[in-house]
Amino acid sequence: MKKKVSELTIEDLRHFKYPNLLAEVKETTYSICTIADHMGLPRPYRKEDDPETWDKLTGKTEILCSEAFGLARLFGVPMEYLFSHELKTVCGETAAHWRWFDEKEKIKADIVRSRQIREIEQELREKPYLLEFMKEAVTWNEEQITKFIDQLKNRRSSGGSC
Repeated sequence: MKKKVSELTIEDLRHFKYPNLLAEVKETTYSICTIADHMGLPRPYRKEDDPETWDKLTGKTEILCSEAFGLARLFGVPMEYLFSHELKTVCGETAAHWRWFDEKEKIKADIVRSRQIREIEQELREKPYLLEFMKEAVTWNEEQITKFIDQLKNRRSSGGSC
């Protein structure tokens, strides 16, 4: 495969024997090892460029019935959809894109949250006096925090110092 799966366009996907299968692979974060394992392919470890697995996924070699069932279970979809020769699209995107959209959004949000937490941890290391404030603030309920934030905003907008 010349392009990475993540780079495949809808037109690229249409050229494969099982375009929905490749669309599912593209939209998930499953490694080739996980995919091969669910197909029941032997060997405990496979590299991401494993030719045996990719040949099956791209339709160059036959997928056995047991392998097909394993893939359908992994992706949580009917075999008729997964092994259709027609790419299923909805509103200009693959059906797989929409199936995995919410999961990808959660992952993105988790990444943003993790970055924010690391930034806060860095600030706490650089400004230890904030740690005392945080110890107090975590004991407040939502109403107390909202009131405190509103007071800070009012001070800033009125030109007062914080």
